[in-house]
Amino acid sequence: MLILIKRFKDTKEQGFEVGKSYVQDDIVKEIEKLTKKQQQYELIISEGEQNIRRWTVSQGKAANIAKERAKQTDELSRAELIYQRQAKGIVDANQQLAKSLELGSDAAVKKEQAIKELEKALIADGFVKDSELFKQKYKS
Repeated sequence: MLILIKRFKDTKEQGFEVGKSYVQDDIVKEIEKLTKKQQQYELIISEGEQNIRRWTVSQGKAANIAKERAKQTDELSRAELIYQRQAKGIVDANQQLAKSLELGSDAAVKKEQAIKELEKALIADGFVKDSELFKQKYKS
């Protein structure tokens, strides 16, 4: 637009008579060019906004997937811990059953288990250095 005004002034200064239709045609052409550029810029802006919306949706989906995976990992960890506890309980029960069969009574098994627990505790606290010393001191 400024270009047209400058051209118009230059033409007038040179002493040429500028016809109204010539100036109007130039103005119309310049307006059409600028309108096309504006439409192109608006299209680029619109595409950019659509890309931002798509990216935002994708980020939201990715965040939801990450949360779900973290939740599943926590659940698997808890399930593994429960499994390990139960497996230990089953192993302990099998050992107790084997001792019961070997010794012939539950009371004998419980007594032997109590002695083993005492042995572990005394060794852990440093009262006895190994199980042989424990057996010498306490089993006799």
